[in-house]
Amino acid sequence: MDNADVRRGNPTNHKDAGLERLEFIHLHKTAALLEAAAVIGVIMGGGTDEEMEKLRKYARCIGLLFQVVDDILDVTKSTEELGKSTGNDAIAGKLTVSKVAWFGEIEGTGGETEKRSRGAACRV
Repeated sequence: MDNADVRRGNPTNHKDAGLERLEFIHLHKTAALLEAAAVIGVIMGGGTDEEMEKLRKYARCIGLLFQVVDDILDVTKSTEELGKSTGNDAIAGKLTVSKVAWFGEIEGTGGETEKRSRGAACRV
């Protein structure tokens, strides 16, 4: 697996793909886009470095949250319920939350996924 595979969210060796790799993908995907928008807003509004850092962290958290929810909905809801096609990530072999962790962990049974989701990446 090389960095290009990771950036595309399509690692070739899923045995090596874990929560850290998934977090890397999500941080460099939606989270980075939202971070950029937040930083530009602070710059254009004449905000301070402290305000910029707080909004950067907030945007990163929103991006991570969006991707996790999107991954879960992709396997738990129908195309009709979401109004968009579902199951495409699995068909494409993409690394997703559902590939990394059991849903029981995500739903609050104290699993590693829940613990990490409350971790350092989203402390504002």
